[in-house]
Amino acid sequence: MHIVFVLLPLLAAVLLMTLAKVKPGISLLVAWGMMVCTALFVWRLPALQVAAASGLGFFKAVEILFIIFGAILILETLTRGRAIDAINRGFSGGSDDPRVQVIIIAWLFGGLIEGAAGFGTPAALAAPLLVGLGFPPLAAVMVALICNSLPVSFGGAGVQTHAALSLIEPQLPTASGLDYAGFEQGLLDAITNLFGPAGLVVPLLAVLFLTLGFGEKKSLRPTLEMIPFALFSGLAFIIPWKITAHFAGPELPTLLGASVGLIVTLLAVRFKFLVPKRKWQFAGKYRRADVPLPEEEETAPPVSLWRAWTPYAAIILILLATRLDVFKIYPHLKNISFDIPLLGGERPIAFHCAWLTNPGILPFILVAFFSVFLFGLSRRQTAEIFGRALHRTLCGPALALISGVAMVQIMINSLGGAAGYDGMLTETAHAAAAWTGAKAYPILAPWIGVLGSFVSGSCTVSNVLFASLQFNAAEKLAISPVAVVALQQIGGAIGNMICVNNVIAACATVDVKGEDGKLILINTIPVILTVAIVTVTAYLVVF
Repeated sequence: MHIVFVLLPLLAAVLLMTLAKVKPGISLLVAWGMMVCTALFVWRLPALQVAAASGLGFFKAVEILFIIFGAILILETLTRGRAIDAINRGFSGGSDDPRVQVIIIAWLFGGLIEGAAGFGTPAALAAPLLVGLGFPPLAAVMVALICNSLPVSFGGAGVQTHAALSLIEPQLPTASGLDYAGFEQGLLDAITNLFGPAGLVVPLLAVLFLTLGFGEKKSLRPTLEMIPFALFSGLAFIIPWKITAHFAGPELPTLLGASVGLIVTLLAVRFKFLVPKRKWQFAGKYRRADVPLPEEEETAPPVSLWRAWTPYAAIILILLATRLDVFKIYPHLKNISFDIPLLGGERPIAFHCAWLTNPGILPFILVAFFSVFLFGLSRRQTAEIFGRALHRTLCGPALALISGVAMVQIMINSLGGAAGYDGMLTETAHAAAAWTGAKAYPILAPWIGVLGSFVSGSCTVSNVLFASLQFNAAEKLAISPVAVVALQQIGGAIGNMICVNNVIAACATVDVKGEDGKLILINTIPVILTVAIVTVTAYLVVF
C-alpha cells in the first residue's frame, strides 16, 4: 500500500500537465510537495534528510540549467548576429523537391540545431524555413517534429545523458557492478545500438507522412522512390553519431553526426547521387505558387556563410579537445571542483561540482562571448541577448527541473526512515518487476520515457523523473540496467515527436492555429512505429 504514496506524486504531475493543462513547473512543484509529505509521514524520514535531499536536487538542477542557458545563449547570439539568416541562405540553392528538402532541413539541419542548442529549438527553426520554401505550415511542423527524435537522444551537449547519470551515480557501483565511467560507456553504446536501426528509418517516415498526407494521390510510389536517398542520409548521420558517442562521450554525437551528415548529403544532392529523377509536388490545394525557391537578394547577406558556421565549428573543436582522452585535458578540468555538504552522519548528502566540465560553461558560454565579437554586436545588443537567454531559462524549464530533480533526490535518498521500508525507488522497482516480469519490462521501458517527454516537454525532464526508477526496476528483474536506462532515454527522445511544448512552439512559429491536437494525433503513429522498431531491436540484441 505504501507504494501508492510514491506513485501518486508522479501520477499527479502527469494528470495536471495533460488533463488540467497546468504548466510543467507548477505540476512538478505540486508533485514535489506531495513527495515531501510521503517522505515525512509514510517513510517517516527525518526532516533534515528530506531538506538535504531537496537541496541536492536544487544544486543538480542548477547544473543542468547552466547547460540550458548556454545553449539558448548560443542560439540567441546567432539569431541576433544574422548568422541564422546566412545559414538559411545556404540551403536556398539546393533541390526543389520537397522530399529532399525535408531530409536536408528537418532531418540534418534540425539535427545540427538540436546538437548545438536543443530544448525545442530545432522544430521552431526548421518549420519556418520549410514554410519559406513553399511547404504547407501543418506539413512543415509535422515533419520537423518527426525528424527531431533521434537527434534528441543526446541533444544539446548531452544534457539528457548527464541528467540520467547524475541521478544514477549514487547507486553505482554497488547496484550494477559498474563504476561511473563503465556505466556511461555502456549506456552510450546501448543507446546507439538500440536506436540506430529505428533512426535510420526516421527520415523515410517523415517523407512517407508528407507524401501520403499532402500529395495529389495517396500513393506509396513517392516514398519508395526516396528509399535509397533517405537511407543514405540516415547512414550519413548515424555512422558518425555512433562513432562519436563511443569515443567522445555524450556531448558531441548529435552535433558531429548532423554536421557530417549535412555535408555528405548536400554533396549527394549537388551531384544528384541517389536523388529521384522525378520531382514530387504538393497537391494543388496545398501548393503555393507565390512562394518559389528563395532567390539571392540584391544586397549581400549580412554575414558570410563561413562566419555563420564558425561558432558551431568552435563548439565542436572545444568539445573534442576537452573530451577526447588523447588530449588529457578532461581530468584536469574535473579536478577544478568544489563540494557543498548538506547532511552529515551515517548517510551523508553533499553536492560535488566540477564546474569546468559543464558544457554550458565550456564551451557554450565561452563561444557565445566569442560570437559577440565575431558578429560585431554592441553592448546593448549583448545585454539584450543575455537577458533573453536568462529569461527563457528561468521562466521556462527552471522550475520544472528544480522541482523534478528535488523530487527524484528525495526518492533516491529515502533509505533509513522510521517506517523501516527500503528506499522509495527500490520499493517501486519491486512492484514494477512483480507486475511485468523480466520478459515484458523492456516493452514498457521506452513508453515510460515517451510519457515523461510528452507531458514535461523535455527528454531531460523525462530522465529526471524516471531514469532512477527504470534503473532500479532492471536491477530487481535481473536484466541489463544499462539497456533499460538506454530505452528510457530513447523513449524520451522519441516522445519529442508529440511533446506538447514543442508542438505548441513550432505551430506558433508558422502561425498554425487550432491544429495542435490533430498534429499530436498524426505524429502518434510514427511514435508507435519507431518505438516498435527499438523494442524489437532490444529483444534481438540485448534481451
